[in-house]
Amino acid sequence: MPEMDDYKTVTTEVKSDAKTMIGGTGDGTIKQQLMETPQGQPDVVVSLVPTALAVLVRAVETFLTILVSLIGAGMTTSVIPATDFMDLVGKCASLSVAGAGFGMLKDLVVIAGRLRKRFPLLDV
Repeated sequence: MPEMDDYKTVTTEVKSDAKTMIGGTGDGTIKQQLMETPQGQPDVVVSLVPTALAVLVRAVETFLTILVSLIGAGMTTSVIPATDFMDLVGKCASLSVAGAGFGMLKDLVVIAGRLRKRFPLLDV
């Protein structure tokens, strides 16, 4: 059985604060806020991102993810017929727009659902 003296104590320092982004519908007066935590833990920096910007960033991310996936599938299989690489990229980009559009619609439905909870008197 090991003795207590056999164990090593390692102390590490936290180098930076943890950063968190929140999409919100606030009044825009608070852009960034520092939340202090107990000693030895990193403080949390909370930044408010406008809802429209958050939806746009998610749509661009979805577009690029689908685009890269389709290009990879088109280069390794014959599922997407293309005469050359730029033809493949064009076809994959047009398919990716539809996927990103559906993702944006899903995000807007989520936002509408949250607004409905926030303003329940608007229900018909």
